[in-house]
Amino acid sequence: MGNFRIFAYIYRYIMRGRFLVLSKYLIIILIFLFAASDGMAKEKKQVDKKRQPVALALPMPDEMVPIGVKQQDLSKQDEVKILSEADFLNREGIDVSHYQGMIDWKEVATLGKVGYVYIKATEGSGLQDDMYAYNLREARKNGLLSGSYHFFRSNSTVSEQLANMTSVVKKSEQDLIPIIDVERINGSRSVFITRLHQFMQAVEKHYGCKPILYTFVNFYNKYLQGEGFDKYPLMIAFYRDDQPLLNDEHPYIIWQYTSHGEVPGIDGNVDQSRIMEGHTINDIRF
Repeated sequence: MGNFRIFAYIYRYIMRGRFLVLSKYLIIILIFLFAASDGMAKEKKQVDKKRQPVALALPMPDEMVPIGVKQQDLSKQDEVKILSEADFLNREGIDVSHYQGMIDWKEVATLGKVGYVYIKATEGSGLQDDMYAYNLREARKNGLLSGSYHFFRSNSTVSEQLANMTSVVKKSEQDLIPIIDVERINGSRSVFITRLHQFMQAVEKHYGCKPILYTFVNFYNKYLQGEGFDKYPLMIAFYRDDQPLLNDEHPYIIWQYTSHGEVPGIDGNVDQSRIMEGHTINDIRF
């Protein structure tokens, strides 16, 4: 029974009594208020019915698109992998020279979160890095896979540079295939291209493997693409958040992504690099 009917009944009963006129008006006002509240309650119920939550057709977890995977790549979701800690460490590396001073290789190996290191050995026809022997010995002793690199200068002859490199970089002491660092043209472009080809071939013959060619993305695009160096594995330096893209879209194995890395055990900045997806540390093992 509604509130209105109840108070109508009470009103008729009271009207038969001997109450003052003022009391009658007060009762009328009360009845009106309760009647109004009853109507508002009914209206609220109708509104609440309209506001009932609607079931949403949300995708199940196996239908959701992983971050970084485009919609058209859904058929390849099984290829999206989470790297284990060991795999992550093996992909992260550094390269060092005498510029880093005396390195605490034990701290690098335990806290540095790197799995491999490239160490400068030689440059041109006569320069030998005075920290090379220490860096190579201590890095390997502390469990880091280690390799060596030579800084190429086209104003030195191929034979002179090869003699310099091979006198320092011994096969028996290498965990990783050697790197040839190419950043400058010393003299004419034609001499540079010819000597670089000859030097890469000589290094391959001596060490029994194709050396990695290291350079900057702009240097490759301007001087090396289309010159026959795509038969060598590449390490590309590009210090931005986005991965580098070569003009000829040639793939590369390693991306050096910063020259201002901070690694425990090393004072100051250090170059940091990463082995690209689709490759593993085994692709650069000596």
